[in-house]
Amino acid sequence: MAVTYRDLIEDVAMYVYGLGTERDTVTTLTAPATTASTTLFVDDARQLAKGFIEIDDECLAVKGTDAQANAVSIHSWGRGDRGTTAATHEAGARVTNNPRFPRTRIKAEIIQAAVGLWPRLWGIGTYDALTSRPAQVTYELPADCEYPIDIAVRSLGPSRMWQRVTRWRFDRGANLDAFPSGRSVDIYDMMPPGQPIKVVYRRSIAPFTSEADTMESVGMQDGWRDIVKWSAAAGLIMASDAARTQLDTIEAASRAEKVQPTAPTAVSRQLMALVETRIAEERAALNLMYPGSQVRLA
Repeated sequence: MAVTYRDLIEDVAMYVYGLGTERDTVTTLTAPATTASTTLFVDDARQLAKGFIEIDDECLAVKGTDAQANAVSIHSWGRGDRGTTAATHEAGARVTNNPRFPRTRIKAEIIQAAVGLWPRLWGIGTYDALTSRPAQVTYELPADCEYPIDIAVRSLGPSRMWQRVTRWRFDRGANLDAFPSGRSVDIYDMMPPGQPIKVVYRRSIAPFTSEADTMESVGMQDGWRDIVKWSAAAGLIMASDAARTQLDTIEAASRAEKVQPTAPTAVSRQLMALVETRIAEERAALNLMYPGSQVRLA
């Protein structure tokens, strides 16, 4: 089964929370909330306190709670707090009190980790909508083409074999009036007219836009799941170390009895070392599968 963005979110959340003993306190909405609601009704308001809460992908600044009415009041400016966007929420939605790792932060770290794999790792795209023409040298390529790996044209005759094109030049900044994608390739080999042309190319990794997006759909392989998970977790854990910085040295010393202040940073570095090892392995595999050994013009 294809790995989705939602799978990665759950992977990272389980991983970072598994590294500590702290757990978020949660409850649920008992009534829907609109984008303008400043009073929310929950199953158990005793689970919430001042600070902020997270519902779906929105953070809300809490003004106070009423345990009797199981109501939570939100500051007039508190919707869409901490860089999130005010949204509607259905009854039954999870309400998390002061989450250590907000879902929005987890999602942002995953996107950064995934997009940051390029250009050390790359997706593979195939474009086969071209047809060879006797008087044509330049052909348009897809906008996500970062560099062609292999170009081939189908030969004439019963074998219908693909013959590799050996002389070509790629233009990443093609004339937009002639080639709207901004990508084109000049092919200088003699090709039989009217035959399909197939281009295999490197594509960069696009950001996720929906939790249903798969890793493959944005240019990654499912086998890179651990790379993205560890990289995102490393960013979150490093940020938690910064949050532990205290101006009060007595409090800092007290907290250090349980966890040394630099312990999260050490864990983050270990995770990034694992990430670098896995990236090197996957890069070697890509180069083995797609050596890009064709000869091209300078």
